[in-house]
Amino acid sequence: MKKIFSKIQYILLAALIVVPFNSPTARASSDETFAQTIRMFYWLIMGFPTQAKYDSVMSSESDDAKELVPLTGVAGRLELVRQDVASKIVAKKTDIYTCADVPTSGTVTLSDSETVEFKAATRSAPSSFPNAGAYQKRFVYSKTVSATKKYTVDFEWVCDKKIMFGKFTNYVSNEKIQSFAVFYDRETANNGHVQFYLSDSSGAISGGGSMFLALHINILADKKFKLWVTRSGLGEDNSVQAYRTVAHSNYSTGKTTLLYQDIASSRYTKAQIAASTTLTTIFADTGVVGGNPPANNGGQDGMVEVCAASFDEDYRSNTSAAACDGMDLSKAPVLGLDKDGDMSLKWVHENLADKLDAL
Repeated sequence: MKKIFSKIQYILLAALIVVPFNSPTARASSDETFAQTIRMFYWLIMGFPTQAKYDSVMSSESDDAKELVPLTGVAGRLELVRQDVASKIVAKKTDIYTCADVPTSGTVTLSDSETVEFKAATRSAPSSFPNAGAYQKRFVYSKTVSATKKYTVDFEWVCDKKIMFGKFTNYVSNEKIQSFAVFYDRETANNGHVQFYLSDSSGAISGGGSMFLALHINILADKKFKLWVTRSGLGEDNSVQAYRTVAHSNYSTGKTTLLYQDIASSRYTKAQIAASTTLTTIFADTGVVGGNPPANNGGQDGMVEVCAASFDEDYRSNTSAAACDGMDLSKAPVLGLDKDGDMSLKWVHENLADKLDAL
């Protein structure tokens, strides 16, 4: 039982550690293209195609990060958890023989610092997922790390299906400093869906400020996928650190329609954005049509849309402002965090933290 709950924490922690730092505004190396970053998002979530590709991405990561993100990616780890949960619970509670037997109340003490509380499932999968609807089972795992530190993992799932939800919350002196949630559906072949939301007010991963991030990935037929990422927050100097990217990509050929919008690079404060009609409009923009590629990689107030011929092509060398043939961009699907929300910089900046806290 203890091992399986550790795995669940590792899965969510993997997303917390790896995803934000491999984002377009924080690329792994100076010569990494944005299309390569899009491909890396896909691998981290859905698994790496070969050991060599895994080694090329993870070689510079810490041993902890390598343990947290295996060759099978975050989704693969989630599937392993799904397979292991029933047997681990049965080992602790002999009155549970199947997933249907998992109770909706009661507490199990694993050790002096660990407990599991069974609860009635209360959440539903995002309505845009192939298998929308209510989750069936739920438990909350609590771990006391020290006199002032603890964390919880709230986990809901559907019996006998690759459909899950997990929410990790980190506390210091009973104050929430980090929360992130994952909605996951890989039940239907060639139609995988993942939504990931992060709120960090501790400065641990944002250089002393705050960070809010939303990520969706949909796996499609014909070796294609769609990805939406929006990141906002404040730097240590109160400057806004925000970008938005949308992609429609072929993970076999590397052809990628990419939209990128950036108002980061320590250029604007929250007060400046609130006082500027132009910046406020950009911040709230949910569209997916961009302009010509910029001449450099400085902070861009507008949006850029290009068709990259492969993952290795730097979008800045592309002079076309058009989508790849048959690979148009689209707005993000309905958010599991808030059906009335969107993936605009404004919504992520102003609403994500509160919605995640209330989830």
